[in-house]
Amino acid sequence: MTISLVARLMAALLGLSVASLGFAASDPPAAGVVTRAVPNETDWAVRMPADDKVAYRGLVSQDTSGPSGVAVMYPAPNLVGLFAAIAAHGLVSSSRQAKEKSRVQEEADKVLLPYQPLLDKVTHGLLAQRAFERMTRGAGKKVVEPNATVSNGWIIETAPVFSVTQDERALLLDNVIVVRAPGSPDVINYQNVVRVVSVPRPAAEQKAGIVEFWTADEGRMIAQESADLFAKSLDIVLADLARGPELSASAPKTVRYKLGGVESIERASLIEERCDRLTLRTLRGGLLSIPAPVSSCEGGQVADKPPTLTSGAVASQ
Repeated sequence: MTISLVARLMAALLGLSVASLGFAASDPPAAGVVTRAVPNETDWAVRMPADDKVAYRGLVSQDTSGPSGVAVMYPAPNLVGLFAAIAAHGLVSSSRQAKEKSRVQEEADKVLLPYQPLLDKVTHGLLAQRAFERMTRGAGKKVVEPNATVSNGWIIETAPVFSVTQDERALLLDNVIVVRAPGSPDVINYQNVVRVVSVPRPAAEQKAGIVEFWTADEGRMIAQESADLFAKSLDIVLADLARGPELSASAPKTVRYKLGGVESIERASLIEERCDRLTLRTLRGGLLSIPAPVSSCEGGQVADKPPTLTSGAVASQ
């Protein structure tokens, strides 16, 4: 899949997400462009999707994701909506292609079967509540109704979509974000797509053990991991806003990282390097958070779990 095609796909997706969440169309900035710095101490009103059920899907395996055979950032509330956006931009030439992609996604979604009863109980309200407890940025945060009017405060609108890798070892989040400034609820100040990848379960772990890990105690771990990824995605966006319009990312490099046990490749610039996690900006402006190749956290620093694993993230020129 070429860079230009991927870029148009992201543009189409952002257009769909803005429309589907009721965002106003007033010449919004390009993905990842910060038009105004927002202090870290800002209070936030968080607007979640109207449908309270959180979206989960099976991650399409690389050998069926496209001609390149390389997994790319490909978030969407649902595949049908993504097809509509792609068709509107002339990227799908026949209904046969759309049907095939739908079939592939339906096949990928079968990975959710052992978890579906538990996933059905994960609501946006509960997800936000748990995420707020984990966030390190921003001051006060409260969830507002999808159609609620916020007259004097910063608004962050979010549409999270979680994917389970086909080996069930990892969870990843694609979060569509829109930010609005106080007094201008119809104006988009910032928009982006954030992907956050979890640390994978050990490669030697048997499938039965993986399922037991995620489903034990009424799915406590999958709910916690979802909240942790969601919290990270919001923190990453707030950090991006706090940096302001000036970009200080390094020169782009080829980054290889693991989605479960499958390698993914992204051309991106390093924004922040922590002992346990890397934050990058892709060539399309999107934000990507992946586990560090080897956790170097010491003392009071807390690494992503499991701390003894390496994620396989490798950066090269």
